[in-house]
Amino acid sequence: MSPHHVDPAHGTTEEVASVFANAPLIPADEMYALAADFNLDQHPNKVNLGPGSYKDENGQPWILPSVAMSRRKIAEQGLCHEYLPILGLPEFRTKVAKLVLGDTGYQVKESKIASGQTISGTGALHMAGLFLKRFSSLSNDVYISDPTWMNHHGVFKSLGFNCLKYRYYDAETKTLAYESIIQTLESATSGERVGCLLLVSSTEEAAKNSQSALESLTRIEFSNPPAYGARIAATILQDKELVAQWHKDLVTMSSRIADMRDALYQSLSKQTEQDWTHIIRQSGMFGFSGLSPVVVRRLRDESHIYMAESSRISIAGLNPGNVEYVASCIVECLQ
Repeated sequence: MSPHHVDPAHGTTEEVASVFANAPLIPADEMYALAADFNLDQHPNKVNLGPGSYKDENGQPWILPSVAMSRRKIAEQGLCHEYLPILGLPEFRTKVAKLVLGDTGYQVKESKIASGQTISGTGALHMAGLFLKRFSSLSNDVYISDPTWMNHHGVFKSLGFNCLKYRYYDAETKTLAYESIIQTLESATSGERVGCLLLVSSTEEAAKNSQSALESLTRIEFSNPPAYGARIAATILQDKELVAQWHKDLVTMSSRIADMRDALYQSLSKQTEQDWTHIIRQSGMFGFSGLSPVVVRRLRDESHIYMAESSRISIAGLNPGNVEYVASCIVECLQ
């Protein structure tokens, strides 16, 4: 629609409101805005501790050897460019179900499983929410950990759910808020965030019906999922040699992350009398540093170190070349 309307009788032009005039200005996603600011930063010592992607000891993305081997194997076999079925690559869905449930669990539940390949973990959340909204009589409440990713609330709010928070992290003790989590689990339904949506039902009929409903929703949402990533994963999970290499890759990544977690702890402990044991009590790619929002902003503005305002950091963003710098800057900003 043109933004102007011409009146032929009077030769005048008047402005016409755009059909998009009511679209609100939505705040940028925190982590993507943080990444954009980091990319614009020209400081030579800048450090990005925000994204949830693994980096090697040089701060560069690392292609897992198992993934590289899978790509070569797919290329040698000749890549098929046909559309996937609506529910995705069957062998991918089967292998993911076995990985999540275990071989024994899968054998017991196989006839009671409905599954569908989704577009990323966020896509799995969306499809799970859509399925529950359409076909479940459960409560309209969804419990989401606090803190969490910004888009988790958006996914479920967009589907009409009432999003409630439960405390996941105890800022005072800098540990898991275990009692809060248990209380929430005792009073609410919970689920797992996976790249392939799995619905495990109590009967075969319910699984069959759920599978058909999931297929219908998928067809409406995105017709059918992309093939290449699923083929890479399925190729790995179907090949014993590649599975063994994948396990080695996991050890490579987890070991480096553990080393960097310990290095940060050691450096901070040497420079201050503050207790930093919460850093090594935690595990995984992320960690809560326990820093205040004021310190987080100072680190970004003065030291060019980027992290979520909640003080959650990606340990994978640390490496031997920057961990001492990060620790020293934290100490300086705390003084």
